[in-house]
Amino acid sequence: MFPAWFKLKIFFVWVGLLTAVEFVSWLSYSWPNCRPWLTYATWLVVLIISCYRLHYGIYAVFAELVVGSQGYILAAALSGFTISLRLGLFLILFLAAVFDVLRRRKIELLKSFYWKWFVALVCWIIIGVGIAIIYGNSPSNIFYDVNGYLFIGLLFPITQGLREREQLKQLITILFAGVTVLAVQTLFIVFVFSHPNLFQYYLTDIYRWIRDFRIGEITQQSNGFYRVFFQSHLYVVFCLLLAEIHLMKRWQLWSALTAAIAVLLLFLSYSRSFWLATIVILGALWGYQWIISVQHRKHVWLAILSTGLGFILAYGLILAVVNIPIGGAGSGVSASSLLTDRTDNPLNDVGGGSRLALLKPLLQKNLEHPFTGMGFGTTVTYATKDLRALAANPNGLYTTFAFEWGYLDLWLKLGLIGLVTYLLLLCIIVIRTVSQAKQITEDTFAEMALYSMGFGTVAVMIIHVLTPYLNHPLGLGWLILACVVSDIYAKNR
Repeated sequence: MFPAWFKLKIFFVWVGLLTAVEFVSWLSYSWPNCRPWLTYATWLVVLIISCYRLHYGIYAVFAELVVGSQGYILAAALSGFTISLRLGLFLILFLAAVFDVLRRRKIELLKSFYWKWFVALVCWIIIGVGIAIIYGNSPSNIFYDVNGYLFIGLLFPITQGLREREQLKQLITILFAGVTVLAVQTLFIVFVFSHPNLFQYYLTDIYRWIRDFRIGEITQQSNGFYRVFFQSHLYVVFCLLLAEIHLMKRWQLWSALTAAIAVLLLFLSYSRSFWLATIVILGALWGYQWIISVQHRKHVWLAILSTGLGFILAYGLILAVVNIPIGGAGSGVSASSLLTDRTDNPLNDVGGGSRLALLKPLLQKNLEHPFTGMGFGTTVTYATKDLRALAANPNGLYTTFAFEWGYLDLWLKLGLIGLVTYLLLLCIIVIRTVSQAKQITEDTFAEMALYSMGFGTVAVMIIHVLTPYLNHPLGLGWLILACVVSDIYAKNR
């Protein structure tokens, strides 16, 4: 049932570990005084295993990305600052990599094809900080705006520790373990909030845990359906692409089930950006494989049919989960409204209206200094109907430095030249990974990994239009992983 590269024992071990982390996070919510000590204990364990084997720490970092969303699933306060679990893991892995360099006398980053492009991007980020200071932007705004880019620094420890193909197979198995935990958690939350009478004593605590620890968002739609969106759902796209490519090479029940679960999670996210990216990228992948693999066209059709059937089954499962009459009636969500609630005019909902209201003032701000930008922490004021913004500003005007128009945000902070530099890096990642995959004929896993990274990067680029990821550790982590996969399978390595 499972492909040869899939490490079943590692999968179950990490499912158990990540489930334990979720449980520990819940305990830290229930007993706040324990939260810092649980966080310290986690950091200590990761520090020990990272110094012993650097790639073990890399596994922990990517596992946290898949289940941690914003990185605050655990956190600790130090000198008045809240240090997230993710930031602590970043520092630990960086220190462990420095130790590895001193021990082995080698800097693997310098062997990477992409390191100069990342240096160029970092230079523009530094320039963006300098420009922000010149324009007098708020220091706190600058810090909170630029801190997501710190994750670029993990290119150093990840290239230092992730060098072998066997390590890559283990890491991707761990990503699947993380998505499995994410799937169970998502379905459980949908079921709980669809049956409030059955779980009435726990709803408030579960909601606050998810919200306050920045794990995700739970919002009730107009049709009564509860949307459960985790930022980490981004990594579901990778699992979907890997399963699709496997289906187009050799049909296996494992691949079909993985594709169905991935489609289920992406649908439950109720994110139009994710839906659009999934449709576009699957169409592009199927079309590309149809063109280049004449002998496998039957498998392409089989993948399309399997995915279509998986979507139908996932759709039915969602309806069953939210409507099953346990502990009273379910949500009463109809089959048609489950889809049309998010596909009808998107400007009618608060999120779509706010994005449209932001567009004009954000464009005007960009045109003030189009080539150099205005640096990090630059704010824009616009009218919004978002209830959270109205609670703080009854006049309806909202000022922010974080914008959901992803590329306009990059343009404003990095300038046109910085934006073009970033886009060139993205295009190079896509072209190189896809070209490498096309040249591989005998290593099925390598072909799947490279195609998934290449087409997945395109998916991230599409999602970033309205749901920013390229300035966030989740998106940057994807790009770093894509570069490392490409380097591992480069001919000169």
